[in-house]
Amino acid sequence: MWDEITFVVRMDGQFGLLYEVEYSSRESEDRGDPKDQASDWYKTLKPQAEVEQAVLKGMESLAQQFPRVKFGVPEVKWIVDDRPAAWAFVPDGLLDEQQRETLGKALLAL
Repeated sequence: MWDEITFVVRMDGQFGLLYEVEYSSRESEDRGDPKDQASDWYKTLKPQAEVEQAVLKGMESLAQQFPRVKFGVPEVKWIVDDRPAAWAFVPDGLLDEQQRETLGKALLAL
């Protein structure tokens, strides 16, 4: 496993690691409080659709670097606070420790 973003899962009958990285968007962080919406941090947030497109674009190069890893952007209903997210499924034994770390850091940097 690598950091707190990985989970042991079974997909299509195969065990592996699921990386799940969440990203903030305007919609996911909007709690209806005008003070929050006026904050400098909130003003830097992009709309959900834009965040999802950036994640998908970033995954293109990761898919080339890690060809047997399955990448995806789940529906927001599957993620806490309806945040945009990236998923990467790594079949058991596919990556060594250094490769798992490289993948995790790359997903966090999207």
